[in-house]
Amino acid sequence: MIPATLAYSVYSIPHFFQPTHLDGISTPEAIGLTTANALGALLGLTTIVHSWCDAIAPTEAERRRDRLVFKDAVTQRKEPT
Repeated sequence: MIPATLAYSVYSIPHFFQPTHLDGISTPEAIGLTTANALGALLGLTTIVHSWCDAIAPTEAERRRDRLVFKDAVTQRKEPT
């Protein structure tokens, strides 16, 4: 999914900022194409960021395991004599 959204964003972003393909079309068509390119780029970039955040965020099972490990480490800690 990431390669597809990245490819679509790579296509949409330049077309949004340099709309050379709008020559000879009507104003509503130009607005529609520009809006579609902006939404396509935004959707692609949002999907990439969301996928990246899911990949680095710990799952609930990992958080539970870390809490148990920390709790065990605290209860097994010996007081200095």
